[in-house]
Amino acid sequence: MANIVGFALAQTGKPYRWGATGPSSFDYSGLVMKAYAAAGVRIPRITFEQWPFGVRVSADQEQPGDLVFFNSGPGSSPGRPGHVGIVVGDGKMVEARCTRCGPITVASYRSVRPVIGFTRPSATASRK
Repeated sequence: MANIVGFALAQTGKPYRWGATGPSSFDYSGLVMKAYAAAGVRIPRITFEQWPFGVRVSADQEQPGDLVFFNSGPGSSPGRPGHVGIVVGDGKMVEARCTRCGPITVASYRSVRPVIGFTRPSATASRK
């Protein structure tokens, strides 16, 4: 998980761009996909597919590298979240939120938006 978090933290300050998967800009699910790829784990590209991928983790058991999901944007719902971040610890995540929200940053996932849930993608089920 350290490689995942390290990759994500190294992207802070880069711009958000819808549909981008790096290296100079990312959207939220593109950042997640590339961070996991940096650790040798292949996960789906879009948030709707990342949500069911992996094991659900209870809110008091999340760890750095886990994914945190939110109900955000058109077509999203509790069963189909529209935003994802990467847990870095202490209630914080790395996220690429939106164009008008600014660059990729570390933010709290506890204070602003209600969390739908957490997942821990399997490092063994989908190795490259």
